[in-house]
Amino acid sequence: MSADLEKCSDDGLITTYLQIRDQVESIKESHKRELEPYGRVLAAIDAEMTARLQAREAKGTRGTAGHAYLEELTSFTINDRELFYDWVIDNGRFDWLTSHVSKDGIKAWREENPGKPLPSFVSSSSILKTKFVRARNT
Repeated sequence: MSADLEKCSDDGLITTYLQIRDQVESIKESHKRELEPYGRVLAAIDAEMTARLQAREAKGTRGTAGHAYLEELTSFTINDRELFYDWVIDNGRFDWLTSHVSKDGIKAWREENPGKPLPSFVSSSSILKTKFVRARNT
């Protein structure tokens, strides 16, 4: 296949890529429509089993094909960043922090400090990706 691609013109590669991408999107949409009724049934079964387990005050149940159980998923949201950071510092709870960085914040800093290297404790990596855009019919 790659030998065939090497013989293709740029226009041929772009055209083929866009055609295949359209086919992939069409198949995804078709599968989405085809799977939708199954998703509704699964959601209804999930709701029914949840109601049964809660009514019995049970954590789970077993059947011949497998088992179902309740699992509590918890998420936390910071409602006031300034108060949060003050509390973390005052209480020494640095284990509540993660080491993620804001890509937008760093991009803004780079724009404000052109040519200046990133601080030594931050590194970056980039990849080069080819994007394909359909021509506008004018």
